[in-house]
Amino acid sequence: MKIDLQLVNSSNGVFYAGQVVEAVVQVHTQHEEEIRGIKIKYKGKAKVEWKEGSGEEEREYDAKEKYFEHEQWIISGGHILQPGTTNYPVSFILPPNLPSSFESYYGYIRYNVKAKVDREGKDYKVQYPFTVLSHVDLNMDPNNGMPAQLQESKMICCLCCATGPVSAVFKIDRRGYVPGEAIIINAEIVNNSDRLITSSRVKLIMNISYFADGNTRFEKRDVARLEHGPIDPEGSDTWNGDRLIIPPIPPSPLANCNIIQMEYVIELKADVDNTPFDLEVPLSVTIGTVPLHTYLPPPVPMPELPVDPSGIMMYETGGQPITVQPGATPSVPPPSYGDSVFGNVDVTSERSGDERQMMQYTPQYAYYN
Repeated sequence: MKIDLQLVNSSNGVFYAGQVVEAVVQVHTQHEEEIRGIKIKYKGKAKVEWKEGSGEEEREYDAKEKYFEHEQWIISGGHILQPGTTNYPVSFILPPNLPSSFESYYGYIRYNVKAKVDREGKDYKVQYPFTVLSHVDLNMDPNNGMPAQLQESKMICCLCCATGPVSAVFKIDRRGYVPGEAIIINAEIVNNSDRLITSSRVKLIMNISYFADGNTRFEKRDVARLEHGPIDPEGSDTWNGDRLIIPPIPPSPLANCNIIQMEYVIELKADVDNTPFDLEVPLSVTIGTVPLHTYLPPPVPMPELPVDPSGIMMYETGGQPITVQPGATPSVPPPSYGDSVFGNVDVTSERSGDERQMMQYTPQYAYYN
């Protein structure tokens, strides 16, 4: 006997909160098989875990959060499977307020569907992890379309001898983006110290906070980066429209999760040689799933058609009227979905009673080419 599980309405295993997950459980047998039943389970959960201290002072912190767990018997009360392949369609509506799938070193948010053939002796099981995305429409917050700028300066002190400051002005074209778009970077770094700046770089950083047992753990993950070369003492360097492409990453903020918080910053950093006095200039950005309308590609021009006196009804010869709503929101092109920039993770079954199935899973996130 063999059991398979296929998602029907998503070829890439991506769903949005509130959507229906449709699947087919396939059972293959070479001869008649007596079973007690076939069960399917949908589950969404989050977990964080980390350790602090060492030896006798070591302490482990962990927390869990369950978003849904739905079990359904496809067949129950005993059944005889006939030779061949039998398909059992199933479906489940995802709750509307789910956090996006998320994977990191100290925690995760995961969704999966599992099927099991319950029989005498060994059960047959299969699981299928899938990605859930929450809707983050950048158009809902006007600040996402506004440019951002920050100016910072730092005195470089070494062996009690102060030199001139290192200063920088850092600008980005807006505050909200979707993966696949480019952050346009403009900056100027002025090195008025007597120290070499070995390099300057701009990084998109994911800042994560984990909460468990009254404690908080912080983690930084680099998402993407650009780098410029050294800046001599009394020298300067300019970033003039450099483009930092955003790879597939989860949207922010990580809503509807109480044990993991996540946000993004884009940071300009100047590394001052042989000192701990590096200059850092951070700006907060939002990563969404729906792009700003003002940054959509221009629509394809429509052919000229007769217009009636109302100005909004157009007709094609022998066809149906086409209504154009004044001021209508431009249609958003559908995104592609790409593998998370952080790669795959091991989602081997955690329960000791389960048959431990080694499985690698890579979250998929919206990406606009």
